[in-house]
Amino acid sequence: MKMNLSNREVVIFLLLAACTSAALLGDKYNVPPECMEEVIFDYDSPKDNSTLNKDCVKFVSDSYRKLQQLINGTDDDINYIRSLTREGMALLYPGSGREKRQAALRARRECRSLTSEEWRRLANAIRRLKFDPGNRFDTMARIHAMPAVIANAHDGSSILGWHRVFLYLFENALRRKVPGVVLCYWDSTIDYLIPGPGQAQSSSFSHNMFGNSRGLVRTGPFANFPTPWGPLRRNFGGEGGSLMRPHVVDMIASDPRIRSHGQIVDGQGATGFIDSMTGQRTSLEAEHNNAHVAVGALMAVIPNAAWDPLFYFHHCYIDYVWQLFRRKLRNRLGIDPARDYLGHGGPAHAPNAPLLGLIPGWRNVHGYSNVFTQRVYRYHFHPVCGNGCSGSTRRLLYCPGGGSRYRRCVSNTMPGRAQPPALSIAGRSAEEKFKTVYDDPDIAS
Repeated sequence: MKMNLSNREVVIFLLLAACTSAALLGDKYNVPPECMEEVIFDYDSPKDNSTLNKDCVKFVSDSYRKLQQLINGTDDDINYIRSLTREGMALLYPGSGREKRQAALRARRECRSLTSEEWRRLANAIRRLKFDPGNRFDTMARIHAMPAVIANAHDGSSILGWHRVFLYLFENALRRKVPGVVLCYWDSTIDYLIPGPGQAQSSSFSHNMFGNSRGLVRTGPFANFPTPWGPLRRNFGGEGGSLMRPHVVDMIASDPRIRSHGQIVDGQGATGFIDSMTGQRTSLEAEHNNAHVAVGALMAVIPNAAWDPLFYFHHCYIDYVWQLFRRKLRNRLGIDPARDYLGHGGPAHAPNAPLLGLIPGWRNVHGYSNVFTQRVYRYHFHPVCGNGCSGSTRRLLYCPGGGSRYRRCVSNTMPGRAQPPALSIAGRSAEEKFKTVYDDPDIAS
């Protein structure tokens, strides 16, 4: 199938991106206003192509062709991405009266709080995305792997917004395979709390969830998952790093001194914040990096990470923690998080720099929009004693005795399911490794 971008489709798509920009952020991004006027109120009516703005047509056509080169994609790949992004925009775009609407916000929950059937359906959607003809799982992973995207989506302000948009498109891709499924998040603070060496035997790494944590993944729904480097592997604990630390997450969510995105991302100009337990500087991005490296193998290397399905559950948790931070900014500090994009991290992270590989016409600042949690999804609070470990019924979590209703639940371990020893890899720190290797209430808005 050849890439068949008609002039009309090109303009419709650019309009949706441009219109969302103006409506949600009130800023101008050098998108010709004729594009909006052409399609916004009457985009289902036939149009004479001679009346379309040629600059709009060229801009979107060029954007898709550059993306095709970026991911070394086929015409089928780029047609798929085009349809996926247009579908995503139809849910976000707020003004035409013809947009797709969903009856209720999707509810993202901690993965171990899903019922067996809910988890089966979600895992099956991922497997179908991988194994159905076309292998769109790899199409998505290649977007994350390209050097220009790596620079745009890591080590700076855009990491949070870029991955939010990417997760949104990935979730929509899953819903094409199994209607109604919703991504879940892997709260690895729950595993961090396991004493001693038991983290590698957490219920997260059981056959009931993500599969084993070391060596070839031979258990769970992602057993023998093919990747460009052979069957899926993990190397938990062998390369350093750390799972997400509960007290750091709590600081991000509630400490009023952490009041700027410049304190939770890395990159040039970002400051981080002082870890209350160690006295060292850290950030949400740094904690995220450490968890990648803790899982090891593909997850520890940026271009390879998205070939492990665990990538999406980890990043969904990062998005959840970001939402806690955004809620604090808005509700407690009177700061609109959508307008707190500071552009730390160099030119690729500038507010008006392109949000590469995702939606033509979108800029980095668009990833900070409030629209996602206003129109598409919300988060259930993480598992604590007071919410019955988020209603988990599969004995994967437990509430430790004592403490307040907000005390975190802890992951059970799987005795008798010993993991092979981790492969020890000496070298740079976890932070350096991940960054530099290139070969109670629902949380709503």
